[in-house]
Amino acid sequence: AELGGDFEASGGAAKRTVLDVRNHYESAVGTFAGATPLGTETFKDTYPRLAAALKDAPKDEPVYMFCTGGIRCVKAGSYVKQKLGFPDVRRLRGGVVNYTRHLEDEDKAAEAASRFRGVNYVFDDRVGEAVTEPSAPSD
Repeated sequence: AELGGDFEASGGAAKRTVLDVRNHYESAVGTFAGATPLGTETFKDTYPRLAAALKDAPKDEPVYMFCTGGIRCVKAGSYVKQKLGFPDVRRLRGGVVNYTRHLEDEDKAAEAASRFRGVNYVFDDRVGEAVTEPSAPSD
């Protein structure tokens, strides 16, 4: 199953930036190892935080991003390409929700196979969808 934009396949790339474009309360309960959370309160905070997170990143370095369901990454990715001038922007197509479905479809034990650690905050009656055991707080 394609996860989109070579997000997973390029896990060994030497130089890359991985951005968690979800809100701070979503990132706090689960994220991909090595990802930089934007720490936003709402989506309207995203664009200035993207500019700040990428201010020192080389323009020729791939920028990877993920969100819960993929919609925020489409918008954020367009901004990073068009306004910030990064030509190689990749997203986790379908977000973390699709990523967990991919693990289930492949019949992989999430705890062992997942690069996402913790709980995926979802916006329905579930509120949180456990992907792996919750990670320890990173204070």
